[in-house]
Amino acid sequence: MVSLGIATENKYMFNDPVKKMHADYLNKEALNLSVAKMPVDATVMYDKKALQENIPTLGDLDRSRSEELVKFVTGARPISEFDKYIDQLYKAGLDKWIAEYTRQYNERKK
Repeated sequence: MVSLGIATENKYMFNDPVKKMHADYLNKEALNLSVAKMPVDATVMYDKKALQENIPTLGDLDRSRSEELVKFVTGARPISEFDKYIDQLYKAGLDKWIAEYTRQYNERKK
């Protein structure tokens, strides 16, 4: 989120105008986290063992999500295929994935 070198960068960057612009950005804009959003389940500790037990295709779903989403972001797979991709996830058990995560979320947020 924030560079570990901000203190050092701020101290030594002002001789170069481009570096000064970078330091100003780090001090004024990059640290403005008011627009950042925290995921609603950021504080929920999901039971990984229960996820594996209750979602038989968890490994396939996780693999597909990690591999295919990168393709959409990088353009290796056209965005026009996204609905088809979601259908593939449902065929692989996305409904069970949603149900289990929702169940655990509701249990932990009471």
